[in-house]
Amino acid sequence: MCRQTRQCWNCGLKEERSISSLDAAFEHGRAWNAPCPKCGSSKSRAAATEIPSLSTAQLAVWAGDKKIFFSSQDEDIVLARPESLELLLQCLDDSRTLKSKKKTLLAALFVIIYDHLPAKRNNPLLVSRVVAALGERRTTIAELGTQHIDSYILKRALPAIGDIIPH
Repeated sequence: MCRQTRQCWNCGLKEERSISSLDAAFEHGRAWNAPCPKCGSSKSRAAATEIPSLSTAQLAVWAGDKKIFFSSQDEDIVLARPESLELLLQCLDDSRTLKSKKKTLLAALFVIIYDHLPAKRNNPLLVSRVVAALGERRTTIAELGTQHIDSYILKRALPAIGDIIPH
């Protein structure tokens, strides 16, 4: 279970509730649309939700449903957690994963490289692990392409990746 809090914009009532880890993982599950029990307002401020660590169960639900998102904006950045590298790769390799979700996973791998090059976090071991994993997935990269990956991320990551991307 994850904790979620909010404060009413109008009357200041503070509320707290527990939601399942699966609900907390996805944007639609975190939505708290019920009106304030004190004044009936639907506006809130200072809302916060504990976001659980990425799990196999979350990725399985997400990978097969094009209407579910961890985040509607920058989902690749949200997924780019080094501690979840193996989960991301397993999901990318899973034949049940939708193509659109595979593109997001591929972009997340590029974000991990981007974030861990020198002048940022500088983790050459992690970068080489992701590059090696991408090297093993050249066919997948050729199938998905890289047009969906932000150009600033590609520009920074490509020198570390080398010739993995087919031309």
